[in-house]
Amino acid sequence: GMGRVAEAKADYDQLLALPVLRQNRGIAWMVLHGRAQIAIGEAQPDTAQRLLREALDLIEELRSGIDTEAAKLGFVADKQAVYGTLVSLLVAQNQPAAALEVVERAKARALVDLLADRYTSAAAAQVLPRGDARLAALLQRQRDAEEALQTQNPTRSDATWAQQRNTVQAATAQLRQAAPELASLVSASAATAAELAQLLDKDEVGLQYFVQGDRLLALVFSPQGTRAFTLEGVGLLA
Repeated sequence: GMGRVAEAKADYDQLLALPVLRQNRGIAWMVLHGRAQIAIGEAQPDTAQRLLREALDLIEELRSGIDTEAAKLGFVADKQAVYGTLVSLLVAQNQPAAALEVVERAKARALVDLLADRYTSAAAAQVLPRGDARLAALLQRQRDAEEALQTQNPTRSDATWAQQRNTVQAATAQLRQAAPELASLVSASAATAAELAQLLDKDEVGLQYFVQGDRLLALVFSPQGTRAFTLEGVGLLA
C-alpha cells in the first residue's frame, strides 16, 4: 500500500517458505492473497492463479468447521475478495468458463452451509435410508476426517497435514459415489462450465451474476461456450 512492493514481495515469499504456514490457515490465506496480488501486478497470471486457488482451499477448509450459520456469514465476509480477485483475473485472461466455475464454487459452498449443519445428523437423516449401516458409516467417516483436519496440531509437518486432507477428499468421494444426495448435504461440489451447458437446450442460455463492489459481472453460458460481461453495479446492494 505504501508502494514498497519489492519489500512486501520478499516478506511474503519468506512467509510462504515456512512449512508451518499452511497449518495456520487463518493467516495463510491472507499471505497467499497478498502475494497473488503482487503476481498480478507483475503480469504473472499463472502464479497468481495458483496462489489464489490455494487460498480458496484454505478458506473453505476453515469455513467447513464453523458450527453456526451466523458465524459462517461473519467468517466469509472479508474473504469474498479472494474469489473476486480470481474471477477478475480469469476474465482478464479471457478464461470466462474458468471464471464461471469459480463463481459456482463460491455459491456451492454457501449453499451447503444453508442446506444443513454438517455436525448434526438431523438433515442427513432425511436422506439416509433407515437402517443403512453402510451409508451411516461412510457419513461418519467423512465427518471424522474433516474434524481431524480442523483440529490438527499446527506443529505437524506439511506431509502429515496433506495426508489428512487427502483422507477427507477420499472419504467425500466415496460418500458421493455411494449416495450423491447425502453427499450434497456435507460437501460442496461445484459444477463445471461444461456440466452447466449440458443442462441447456441448443436455443437456451444460462446467466450467472457475480457482484464485485460497484461492478457486476455477468457470465453467459450455453452449449456454444461462455462469455463474460462487466456491467454497472452501483446501488444494486443498497
